[in-house]
Amino acid sequence: MSLYPHHFQYKQPPYEYEYSSLPMDCILGSKEVRRQLEDGTPVMEIEHMWQRQLEDFKRVRQKYLLYDM
Repeated sequence: MSLYPHHFQYKQPPYEYEYSSLPMDCILGSKEVRRQLEDGTPVMEIEHMWQRQLEDFKRVRQKYLLYDM
């Protein structure tokens, strides 16, 4: 995106069953990450924003795991 701004483009719909949203938004689950990337937010900063939610998920899922790794 930043290296080749004049050549970068998103794959356009359709994507599987979705005909109106960008495939990237479908894969990521929302438009938010794409918008952050477009705004120039560093990937590591975006990833850091997810850490609390990831830790919460790990705690919840722990009781459902059959094997502890």
